[in-house]
Amino acid sequence: MKVVKGGRIYYKGRLVNAELGIEQGRITKIKKTGLTGDIVNARGMVVLPGAIDIHVHFRDMDLSDKETWETGSKAAAAGGVTTVIEQPNTKPPTDSRKTYKQKKGKAKTGSFVDYGINGAVAIHSDISGLSPFVSGFGETFLAGGNDLHVRYEDLEGLLQAVETTKKVLTIHAEDEKLVEKGISRYKNTRESNYPKARPEKAEEKAVDKVIDIYNKIERKPPLHFCHISSYKTLNLINDSTVEVTPHHLLLTKSDLKSQGSYVKTNPPIRGRKNRAMLWKALNSGEIDVIASDHAPHTQNEKEQGFWKAPSGVPGVQTMLPQLAYHVKKRNLSLKRFVKTLCENPSDIYGLNKGYIKKGMDADLIFMDFSDITRIKKNMLHSKCGWTPYTGRRAIFPQKTMLRGKVIYKKSGFRDKIGEEIEPKGYRKSRENRKTT
Repeated sequence: MKVVKGGRIYYKGRLVNAELGIEQGRITKIKKTGLTGDIVNARGMVVLPGAIDIHVHFRDMDLSDKETWETGSKAAAAGGVTTVIEQPNTKPPTDSRKTYKQKKGKAKTGSFVDYGINGAVAIHSDISGLSPFVSGFGETFLAGGNDLHVRYEDLEGLLQAVETTKKVLTIHAEDEKLVEKGISRYKNTRESNYPKARPEKAEEKAVDKVIDIYNKIERKPPLHFCHISSYKTLNLINDSTVEVTPHHLLLTKSDLKSQGSYVKTNPPIRGRKNRAMLWKALNSGEIDVIASDHAPHTQNEKEQGFWKAPSGVPGVQTMLPQLAYHVKKRNLSLKRFVKTLCENPSDIYGLNKGYIKKGMDADLIFMDFSDITRIKKNMLHSKCGWTPYTGRRAIFPQKTMLRGKVIYKKSGFRDKIGEEIEPKGYRKSRENRKTT
């Protein structure tokens, strides 16, 4: 038996002085003291569940110049993320058993962390064929721009098709007409107009329309809204789970002036007031999940000029460390930190992860909250090699453990043991989503 000894363990919502016994990759014992076995030293550290990032784009295959499963999962492990859910808008998209198997092959040989693979939901998708294999469905795009675009008139049938699979459906909510109108009006103007080109109203209208369609059907799949960017949108969502990204919590539209296309993302970064309201919602429990929406692009692509450059920012390595710094600064409670990064993502996908409890996978991160550092480019493991957060304060894990094995220490990486997760079904209590 391995024994995590000497640290403070996050257990049942608080930090306690305790020891963890680990056997066959799972937590089997939790005692104040007295466990014996192979010691994993946690002296002076806080032991937390590994984060579950339910929204990443690890590219690979025809987009391996941007990211591969190895580089993306290394970034995850170094940032305290032990499980990721990969989205389907790759090349080729994950819309059939064939393309699912192709992506799984890359993940199986390349991943340092555990992973799930979402299936695409579009008119051409083989939803029933994908169902036995994928973790969930979506990110489903309501505004155009890729092969997985879905129109409102097709959404009802697709919702019903996903319901039969008993899997979660994730939605990228922006109204296509409002986005097209905004882009037409502001394209090739200054960067600071990008939030106007994809306004809050586009997100609000799309969410409102999806909820209206969703409420009309009798049998409904669990519904999850990706990367909500406007605090006004949060007020529209009651029964579904909600995700916010670190870039919408940490950046504002003023960063568009200083960093240009490097912080271009969909939906856009918005103003300071909006960011403050998102933080308020996070601390009050209105936000279920923080997910990175890790979307790496090459620097050459980002340097094409703002309106031509692709949208998306990398973040899987810097998400947890920056939020850990906000815990240190008391801008975020440790309880909300663990809820949004670990427990709620686990509940949404029905995973045996995200909690320090007997029987759960021993996915752990070892944190020294006094070890504050500045983010530097040479720390990064993502193949894209850049971050919009250079120079910002963060607290990185001292080591990351996956199913009882240390896969990362500050001195480097260890075993590449990532496996595909087995979701057990949605267990999030949606009526309690606003509790703290």
